Amino acid sequence: MLFVDVQCSSQIGNVLKFENFDMICPTEREARVSLANKDDNVEAIANKVLLATNCRNLLMKLGSNGFIMYTNGAGLTKRQHFPALNINPIDVAGAGDSLLASLAVSMCSRGSAMQSAAIGACVASLAVSTYGNTPVNVEQVKQRLRSFE
Repeated sequence: MLFVDVQCSSQIGNVLKFENFDMICPTEREARVSLANKDDNVEAIANKVLLATNCRNLLMKLGSNGFIMYTNGAGLTKRQHFPALNINPIDVAGAGDSLLASLAVSMCSRGSAMQSAAIGACVASLAVSTYGNTPVNVEQVKQRLRSFE
């Protein structure tokens, strides 16, 4: 499986060059810059990125508003908004990396994109709960998931 975290918001880059990936994870800003589109709503931006890249899944990062996961399949695009689960983050460094890493591991372990996104949201919420890029362990994730039951 091929995953990409675009990381072009601080550099000159283009989300659209990542074609046929299993997952691309741009920020809303990165997607807008690549499309030269500041006016359309997030849904239109996401659909244009999906069409232009032919990626199977798109995770549109929305900063403090969480992210939206889009999946393509059978001619239908499904979407689900995942709000930020930690409303008082201590340090957001590494949040996107934690999200993508846990999501990729889950998907490679045969989790669906939506199940994997839920796990990624939990891991990211734990990652922003401490200073620095502190590893999150599986017991913390299990405990966090149980807290939503």
